[in-house]
Amino acid sequence: MNKTINLNSTKRANTASRITLRDWLAGSFNNDDLEMLFTNMDSAMKYIHSKGYCIRSFNPKDIEILNDSLKHIRFNSLMMMPDDFISKKTIVKEDIGRSTFLQIGIYGRCLNCLNPDFLKSHFNDFAIFLPENLTPYYRGVVERGASVYLGDYLNEKRKRDLEALEREVGESMDGSTSTKHFVKSNGTSMISDKDSMNAKVNDSIYKQLNSMSDAAFISFLMIPTLVAILGLIFAIVVILSR
Repeated sequence: MNKTINLNSTKRANTASRITLRDWLAGSFNNDDLEMLFTNMDSAMKYIHSKGYCIRSFNPKDIEILNDSLKHIRFNSLMMMPDDFISKKTIVKEDIGRSTFLQIGIYGRCLNCLNPDFLKSHFNDFAIFLPENLTPYYRGVVERGASVYLGDYLNEKRKRDLEALEREVGESMDGSTSTKHFVKSNGTSMISDKDSMNAKVNDSIYKQLNSMSDAAFISFLMIPTLVAILGLIFAIVVILSR
């Protein structure tokens, strides 16, 4: 895992504005802003993992908010993951853990003086700073080492909450169940996947990774072909030399 990418080294003409997370945190914000920020950071992290890369630095100075939008998150310091599944799984788990540590430190306004071991041993002391709906998620990652993306947790929670609500209000007076489902007026489900909604944004921000992934895939296909051609040439040479 020795290939490092610094996305900040390439100045992008289509980036109207950019501010580091460190500078953004120096301004005013509330917990709703943080939840939106962290959900989109998680979406970007999951996208990066899907391209075979991990996040080398979670330092707030190495994370940028682009275009004045909390949906546009760029991790500037990335690293290529190894090919084997076990190593990738471990690295993804570590990234989720480090992201969670960053988020709790920001919620508690104590990032600069917090360390992972202390957080794990004293999680309840920090839980008071966390949104109630996210506390079970953070506890699972910190205390039990859960390897679950924040966005996946929230999507599953929304799905279960809506299904429970549907069961509750779907019962008619005679005990029969209504067939009505919770859908928007355009026919789409109220249970939406934010990763899908933010996919185009991440495609644009991390298009450099897409190019590298395509190149790696082409190389992967070419190597067996070259080996087969060389093998055929060697066989022909052997036959002709007899």
